[in-house]
Amino acid sequence: MTSGSLGRELADWRHRIEDAPDPDTKFQLFEGAAQHGATYLARGVAYTDIVDRLADLALICDINGERVETIIGGALASAPEPELVPDPIDDDQGPEFPAYERAIREGLARRAKTNGAHPPTRPSRLYAAGGLRLKEFAPLRKICGDIIVEGLTLLAARPKIGKTWLALDIACAVDQGGLCLGDIKCERGDVLFLALEDNQRRMQRRLTKLLGVHKTEWPNFEVAHEWPRADAGGVEAIRDWITAHPKARMVVVDVLARFRKLVAPGKQSYDADYEVIAALQKVASETGVAIVVIHHTRKGEADDPIDAVSGTLGLAGAADAILVITRKADGVQLYGRSRDVDEIDKALEFNRETCRWSILGESADVHFSHERRELLDAMTDEPMALKDIAARVGKSVKAVFRLLDRMAQEGQAIKSGRGLYSRPKAPGGNGGSPWWTEH
Repeated sequence: MTSGSLGRELADWRHRIEDAPDPDTKFQLFEGAAQHGATYLARGVAYTDIVDRLADLALICDINGERVETIIGGALASAPEPELVPDPIDDDQGPEFPAYERAIREGLARRAKTNGAHPPTRPSRLYAAGGLRLKEFAPLRKICGDIIVEGLTLLAARPKIGKTWLALDIACAVDQGGLCLGDIKCERGDVLFLALEDNQRRMQRRLTKLLGVHKTEWPNFEVAHEWPRADAGGVEAIRDWITAHPKARMVVVDVLARFRKLVAPGKQSYDADYEVIAALQKVASETGVAIVVIHHTRKGEADDPIDAVSGTLGLAGAADAILVITRKADGVQLYGRSRDVDEIDKALEFNRETCRWSILGESADVHFSHERRELLDAMTDEPMALKDIAARVGKSVKAVFRLLDRMAQEGQAIKSGRGLYSRPKAPGGNGGSPWWTEH
């Protein structure tokens, strides 16, 4: 057996180590690789060659620390009859050491000199696509139904619409394994809430409003009102908190502007936006925790709700999911788009007494049953002027125009001319109640 055979077999170990779910498993697999490599001593492969290949394996698989030396030393120490040679460092004192100790010192010293300089011919993240065919993955962790799942979620809305109330309600539900948004059951676990625009007094007021001062048990999630910015160790601090809390389920960053790197007004770039979200997304992906970053939407309306997110497309591009809360003429919409779950388009309602949000149903169904039915009741089968329809329902011409224009696109109204609308006749009607009352 040759050194080349050892290299090919260690390549197989490399793929197994790279697929390991956590650092402890990586070290266990590396220990197995080291023990396997040590068997090549009896096959005529030199200590130095074995150590070099194991050191390279540790480098490529990003395994560091004193444990590397301990693992390699333990494996080679168990090899049969190691050759004894003088240790060059202690020549003056004359003790003898196994050859593997010298080989380890020299091999790891060479590794330290080239640390971080991966040879371009050794890509460490390649795998065969065919290997995915039968591979099984853990199911996607749903922290709050399909609304909040593991990964990085960007939650955006206009100022003062209630996005912090929503995040805080979800945090309470996750901490206690309770319900939010009406009847969504949350997975219980530890929560970190970075309320960077609030203080203890305001947080007390919010929680009292949500939970009531007489509630027997308040949630015990951890809160911080000051936190390092992303470029000053803030991302690493979040990772450290997750590492220290094995049951971590969610981190809320409220708001992005208080967390990302400070830049001059008007100088925010795609790269800068992408960088801060990508760094948090990496932490969320590697830990299986949901990180929710609260942000604002820009002024004006957008055809695509995602385009309403303030800043460059770098923010939405780096996130795993985007949730946008929008107040429209026909109600409040929660729209979501994700890499991992289906599109979300829900109608929301905010209770000002309890400061809780509830999902009323799908936007199309709920909004039709309110403002759309009201418009159809006010219209006739003959074309009517927009201003007359608005007068009948007591709303502005602008608000009625926006809703009727959408209804016309969806076939729920007929646009007969400029500013003229009528209600459509449903084919095969029941001959009794108007067709739109059946919804």
